[in-house]
Amino acid sequence: MTSPLPSARIKGVSFISTRRFVEQSGPGAWSRVLAAMPEEHRKIADEALAIGWYPMDGYKSLLSAVDDRMGEKNLAIMSPLGRFQAEHDLNLFYRIVLRFRSPAILIEKTAEMWGRYHDTGVWAVAREGDHRVTAAVSGW
Repeated sequence: MTSPLPSARIKGVSFISTRRFVEQSGPGAWSRVLAAMPEEHRKIADEALAIGWYPMDGYKSLLSAVDDRMGEKNLAIMSPLGRFQAEHDLNLFYRIVLRFRSPAILIEKTAEMWGRYHDTGVWAVAREGDHRVTAAVSGW
């Protein structure tokens, strides 16, 4: 008998930056998103600490609620959310590196950063020249 894979967890900073994204939509936006979440995930989303690790299921519920209450229920809102998170969560060092480097280096740095936000999964990145890389995540 094989043991099940451990439940994936995500860093609390992802909950916090999602909350900031939602709150820029105006008063009551966060409350509306929380109301769309299953009860067992509301407290996690509402009280997450940046340095904490939380179940990925709670974050998936939050993203689904954001799409349900703020998007068009087609996940298109995830692009502006991701852009917002990248702009607000990347520290100055990474911003400088990414500004002056190639897209290939961006993919390599993404692989390095994965472990800062997720406790499962591993990125494999293979450079295929100056302007091409192949990347895949496994175990997630």
